[in-house]
Amino acid sequence: MESSLSLEETNKIRVSLGLKPLVDDGAPVDVKEKAAEDNYAERKEQEQAGQRRRFAYSIRKQDAEYKTDDLCVFLAFRHSQLKARLDK
Repeated sequence: MESSLSLEETNKIRVSLGLKPLVDDGAPVDVKEKAAEDNYAERKEQEQAGQRRRFAYSIRKQDAEYKTDDLCVFLAFRHSQLKARLDK
């Protein structure tokens, strides 16, 4: 026996799980769907901002731990760190 959910039911489940709701291109977007989309976008932005803060903090911490008067050595060190992070 095959069962299926309507788009509205599926979106209620997706929103309750914190996922972006599906949009039917032909159907008008109601207030609840718009609020769910806004909520999703806000959470995504907060998550990205947190990642940026954690990365900036880790760089500042590493810079404070690495002290040298030789600028070339410092730049080579930072370059290797950033390259290693991009390779991950």
